[in-house]
Amino acid sequence: MSFVTFDVPGAAGTFPWGMNSSGVIAGSYADGSSNYHGFVRAADGTITTFDVPEANQTQPGGINDDGVISGSYYNGSISHAFVRAADGTITTFDVPSATTTSAAGINSSGVIAVGYTDGYECNRGAVRAADGTITTFDVSGAGSGASQGTSPFNINDDGTIDGSYIDSSGVQHGFMRAPDGTITTFDPPGSTATSVAGINAGAAVVGYYADGSGSHGFLRATGGAITSFDAPGDVEGSFGYSVNSSGESTGSYNDASSNSHGFLRSAGGTFTEFDIPSAVQTTPHGMNDSGVIAGWWTDAEDVNHGFVGTPDSGGPAILPPVRMKRLPLTVDLASCTYDQQNRLLQYEIYRALGPDPDKNGITSDPWKLPYTIVLRAWGEAVDDLWNILKGEAGQPICGRRITLDASVSPEWAGDYEIMEMQTFAFQGDASAMSTGGSVGGSTRASATTVQPPSGDSGSLQLTLRTYSEDCMVEVSDEPTYATVPGADLATGGW
Repeated sequence: MSFVTFDVPGAAGTFPWGMNSSGVIAGSYADGSSNYHGFVRAADGTITTFDVPEANQTQPGGINDDGVISGSYYNGSISHAFVRAADGTITTFDVPSATTTSAAGINSSGVIAVGYTDGYECNRGAVRAADGTITTFDVSGAGSGASQGTSPFNINDDGTIDGSYIDSSGVQHGFMRAPDGTITTFDPPGSTATSVAGINAGAAVVGYYADGSGSHGFLRATGGAITSFDAPGDVEGSFGYSVNSSGESTGSYNDASSNSHGFLRSAGGTFTEFDIPSAVQTTPHGMNDSGVIAGWWTDAEDVNHGFVGTPDSGGPAILPPVRMKRLPLTVDLASCTYDQQNRLLQYEIYRALGPDPDKNGITSDPWKLPYTIVLRAWGEAVDDLWNILKGEAGQPICGRRITLDASVSPEWAGDYEIMEMQTFAFQGDASAMSTGGSVGGSTRASATTVQPPSGDSGSLQLTLRTYSEDCMVEVSDEPTYATVPGADLATGGW
């Protein structure tokens, strides 16, 4: 992942809150008097600041794919809601009879999830349609006392709202409100307090909860199944904040010093932990369907700055740029039957050795789990090989799990998650086939095949990650070679 940090000019602190599918970010920034103002950062880095007229505080909450922003503002000590069009036009609104109103998420239809308080300081929920019509609602079982009640948080393009509610005993739970108004409540098993954060297009929800042992993240799938998780480096809590349509989620975890660090959790449950260089705290807050993450980081002077993390390649999965070293094994799989011909397919395996000093990537200790390797294959009909690895038509390759059989690599046999996939066409003749691409600056200079390359020949490169402790760790600059005759990729090699 490549990181770009930024600050609103003149800001004493910068806080990105929401991000749309184009990478446009809405957030707030603090001035020298600790007053908050709104900003929009375009995908090219251009920053536009704004304030609601006559507001002493402006705090954006969400942004949709049209660039429309929802949020809250204060005129004195009372909060009100606003919606800012892409052209900068601001419309303010309040729920009728509310003492305070705040706008949370906004979807692509301009529908906004709204929270407000009544005269008893009880939290209530509402939905504001694009035409300004407001419909109020409460979760059945929500308390009616001060600081109790219903608190919407986000809304997806189908109009499903997620949020939390507090019952009359002061216990917090999660809820989802369908577009037809049906409300479903939920808690992770053992939860004593459930906080709901992000929701994706399929109504999967991410958040965090507390139990007797601390705080944990959770993902509630579209069908309602709840998976709890803790980041590998978690000591004092894990917190899920955003989930995209691929099922990837991002959030933070706290170490033993209560400092926060960022994580990306794949749909399969694999964690990638990251920090912004020089950060004391890293707090991811939003992630779009392209895998771009936005959030803020805190420096040693306790100043907050914004950041954007962009996947280097291979789809939504996040991989840091790393230095690679070839492992002491190259396997030639002869007589492969995936294309019904006897053609040479050659593999190389590379080992991630840590951050590339010439790049801005961040990676964990390369000698601690999880291990990362790169598997390269080159030969005839690479498209056919890719189809076999991909499996059923339409299934994305990133995030899937594959098995390296012992016949392919005894040292690296085991289960892996595919974190990144690249394909390259061969250049030149059979004696000098350049991949034309790289991961972490490492390229395959040349290779040979038993037949001249055809029009669809090339190389396939998979970056794999495993938590198995049985994998080989030692590396060598000089590879050795082994041949496994008669291997069949379709049935025996994977």
